[in-house]
Amino acid sequence: AEVRRGVTTGANEFFYLDKDRIEEWGIEPEYLKPVIKSPRECKRILIDPKDLKYKIFMCHQDKRELQGTAALEYIKWGENQGFHERPSCRGRRLWYEIVLRLWPNIVWIKSINDRHLQARVPFDVFVDQRLYELTYDNPICMNIVLNCSITIMIKELYGRVNLGEGALDTAVYEANNMLVIDPSLLPKNDASKVESNLSKRIILSVYDEIRQNDHLAIDDLVFDLLKLTPGERDAVY
Repeated sequence: AEVRRGVTTGANEFFYLDKDRIEEWGIEPEYLKPVIKSPRECKRILIDPKDLKYKIFMCHQDKRELQGTAALEYIKWGENQGFHERPSCRGRRLWYEIVLRLWPNIVWIKSINDRHLQARVPFDVFVDQRLYELTYDNPICMNIVLNCSITIMIKELYGRVNLGEGALDTAVYEANNMLVIDPSLLPKNDASKVESNLSKRIILSVYDEIRQNDHLAIDDLVFDLLKLTPGERDAVY
């Protein structure tokens, strides 16, 4: 799997628009795409588009081609605010252009406290740099592996507590180097079933999760694969 940092816009105030701002400017839908802006929008192990609050401004046309559009008026407003002079923007072919990239199918939350969650994305979406993008050819099984208690324990070993008050931070290279159970070894039908069951609710603190039957079903898939004894399973918790 490949883990990479999400999008750096260089001007979040310009590129991320909520519903009210979109209505205020009347920007055409073809210039707006779904985006996961904050870890707070990742509530379940299966991302729900209804939880996403923002769209990202996505335009690859020059201003001559945009004549008569609300998108052009919005770009002009952005230039009046000086967004085009910011370092991350002025080096682009078009300062307001976010380059297209391979869509991720897993979102990795890089900074966590006591709620451990990675989430599968079943639709095309951009991801802000506060999160990481992960791409794997069997995302359902990878999602099971990343949310099992074994991986939670391993992530504690690879990450760094340097953000104050116990928050755990994982750099891109640490995520890429982290050991995980091989997802291809999991039975796909069983993985799909337990993911579907768990995706119906919001993920809780890890201390509460290990008492939930739907989370224990994820763990059992991985524990069975590793042939852990009852005592070893207790030791993980």
